[in-house]
Amino acid sequence: MRSVSRLVSMLLLLAVLLSLAPGATSTASAATCYWAQFIADVTIPDGTNFAANTAFKKTWRIKNIGSCTWNSNDVSLIFDSGERMGAPASLALPTNVGPGQTVDITVDMTSPATAGHYFGYWKFKSNSGGVFGIGSTANKSFWVEIYVSSSSGVAYDFTTNAGSAAWSSGAGSLSFPGTDGSANGFGLKLDTPKLESGVTSAKAGLLFAPNNVTNGYIRASYPAFRVQTGDRFQATIGCEYGATTCYTAYSLNYQIGDGPGQDLLGPSAKSTRAGRTTSTSTSTPSPVRTSSSSSSSPPTAHRQATARCGSTRSSRALAQAPRPPPRRP
Repeated sequence: MRSVSRLVSMLLLLAVLLSLAPGATSTASAATCYWAQFIADVTIPDGTNFAANTAFKKTWRIKNIGSCTWNSNDVSLIFDSGERMGAPASLALPTNVGPGQTVDITVDMTSPATAGHYFGYWKFKSNSGGVFGIGSTANKSFWVEIYVSSSSGVAYDFTTNAGSAAWSSGAGSLSFPGTDGSANGFGLKLDTPKLESGVTSAKAGLLFAPNNVTNGYIRASYPAFRVQTGDRFQATIGCEYGATTCYTAYSLNYQIGDGPGQDLLGPSAKSTRAGRTTSTSTSTPSPVRTSSSSSSSPPTAHRQATARCGSTRSSRALAQAPRPPPRRP
């Protein structure tokens, strides 16, 4: 009887396991049905600076990597956690989004009234499929990240002041603006630079192209200006859209008085793509003050921005205004 009871117990256990299997399959299917992927920050890159109570529009580019269509009358964007920044708690999608398609989602926001570092986390909600997001398990949030400064305004704009910098490359001194396509290297101002992500920036930037040799480089050395406590350098750096065989290292060096040059960013920021590297320096929200020439003034910082490309030819790189952003996983 004991052996019979054990056999019955094992059969019952097997039956329970089999009865649970369809439920597990259903859960995996639901996760695959509604699934999003972050593609790009179309506006407001991570770490953008604002004055208090400033209205702005945050736009994410999101891809549907699930198997179900996001119907605009079913799927909505929802606030998940963090700082809502005056945005609505939920927002309907602007259009239907089929599997494999992307959509740009814009939310009107306002920076908080108090200086600080703020994140707002967002997900999607389907009336039929529940809450979903990005990541390998389709449940992670995407976000907006901003700084609110106690004082407003751009103190030093590297793009606007590019004409006052001394430009040079491995081939020698350069003029600014340069000649597009010059083998000696060149720098140009772009009013609406298009970054490697496919996003066209609304802010002007600088296009850097080193001299056309292996390990070529280009450098812009700016006049001295005074850096105040709390100032930050903010930048978006990458290859130009459509670049091929592009490898770029970008560094920001500074010099105090006659002292040695030092690298502000640490290991050079690098961007690798398959043609042109683009470095755009747009209006930096980092407050940097022009130094006085009087002998009683505090030490001034002499900044050098250098973009370097490796063994590619016709490489062009974009770097947009100074900042130290955390990266998305």
